[in-house]
Amino acid sequence: MSEQLADAPSLAERLLHLSQYDLAKDIPLLEVHFLSNSIYAYILTVMSFLLLWPAFSWLRRYLVRRSGALAAAYPRSFWVFAQTFLCQIKPSTLTLLAFYCSTKRLAMSPPLERGIYLITTAVVTIQVVQLLGEIVRALIMRTRGGKSDDPVMRNTTNNLTTIALVALWIAGVLFFMDNAGYNVSTFVGGLGIGAVAIALAAQAILGDTFSSFAIALDKPFEPGDFINVDNLQGTVEHIGLKTTRIRSIGGELLVFSNSDLTKSRIRNFKRMEQRRASLKILVHPETPNHKIKLVPDLLKAAVEGRSQTKLSQAGFTSISEVGLTFDAVYYVLSDDYPLFVKAQQEINYQLLDSFAKEGIKLAYNPTNAIVFST
Repeated sequence: MSEQLADAPSLAERLLHLSQYDLAKDIPLLEVHFLSNSIYAYILTVMSFLLLWPAFSWLRRYLVRRSGALAAAYPRSFWVFAQTFLCQIKPSTLTLLAFYCSTKRLAMSPPLERGIYLITTAVVTIQVVQLLGEIVRALIMRTRGGKSDDPVMRNTTNNLTTIALVALWIAGVLFFMDNAGYNVSTFVGGLGIGAVAIALAAQAILGDTFSSFAIALDKPFEPGDFINVDNLQGTVEHIGLKTTRIRSIGGELLVFSNSDLTKSRIRNFKRMEQRRASLKILVHPETPNHKIKLVPDLLKAAVEGRSQTKLSQAGFTSISEVGLTFDAVYYVLSDDYPLFVKAQQEINYQLLDSFAKEGIKLAYNPTNAIVFST
């Protein structure tokens, strides 16, 4: 009995025997050749395709479903981009890829084999460029506010996306041409020389275009802001790729090139969080001392009696034959210019009433009686 068990083949030997088994030897019909390939080779090719195609499709559906669940659980994570990437993979591309992998075992004529290779390379290249384009678009929209209500930001985002997509498609075409057997180095060199020539011919336009990107991304001003550029003031109406249009106080339209704006010192009055006012009062030199000591308190009471004003300093600063000078600095806590003028007016009215009540007279000097500066 022990001798019979010893003579029995092991499991490893049986598996080796099955792996070396050739079905075509037992079935002569499978050895029949058609177009340089046996029927057995065609059957294996079809079986490979029927295995790879469902496998690729199932893997795609599983990854899309899994990334979608993770993206829903973590809406600001990497899985949001992964789901966008995976959803753009077309089933037809996977079908062609499975077909290409399955037919590698067949003996084909060089033109047919090259045609299948070029078609597969072209489809896969287009798919990869589309996937990268979707990722680039999503990244730009996410980082630069593509869904913002700001028309300048939307325009800049669209321009950046277009430039990125054009660059991706050019790279994809060069990749396909290189795999197709063409020498792309000469083409790339000519393209570089042409790009340099175009850049030199249109350097002013390109400079203004890149300056518009800088303005849109850095946002020193936006449409609707009141700005001052080289002693020219106005409200920004439109920021274009080459020029920015500003409506001046007098009504005329001022047109600046974007590169000039990025090189200039710009004062944006709409970005002011508060406005500074300086008040100088000249009191009559014969005013009694006990009345003079009341002036700083009257200045403080006139400024601090309002919710939107804040006193910085107030005091007796100088003595002259013309009069006694008192200076005060205060802030109006708003960027609204009409509110700023109204606050100045109310402070002046209160000071005149307070001085009249206390019997404090102003010096009779029309140029220095009350001086404001902002």
